[in-house]
Amino acid sequence: MLFRKLLLTLLLSGAASGILPFSFTVPEAKAFDPVTIAILTPVAIKAAQIAMPYVLRGLKNMGKAGLKIFPDMLQLCKLPIGLFAVLFGWPFGYFSKGLKFLGQGAIAPFKLAFHAMMIPVGLFGIGVS
Repeated sequence: MLFRKLLLTLLLSGAASGILPFSFTVPEAKAFDPVTIAILTPVAIKAAQIAMPYVLRGLKNMGKAGLKIFPDMLQLCKLPIGLFAVLFGWPFGYFSKGLKFLGQGAIAPFKLAFHAMMIPVGLFGIGVS
């Protein structure tokens, strides 16, 4: 058993280091020709200038979508408040208010997760008002 583990460890380490013929190595990076870079730079700058208003609008929409998370975080705080009101506030008439807070606090994590998943979708202006 120990021999098998040792052999497997040696084979995997040899494969990772590139010693063995069936090894996997990282391909080498190839640089662009400097002349090609000089020719393509103005084209890339022009493309970036054209895309900039769309990128800025997308980032603004993502910011709006991200702001929807904060009310959900505050709603999440209603869960312990509602539990406290139900358990200890019922003699003082806070039972119904506590149940309401419990319901809102129980739904809040799902709303929070939904709004967090919608932030990347907000890049395209979907669901942002």
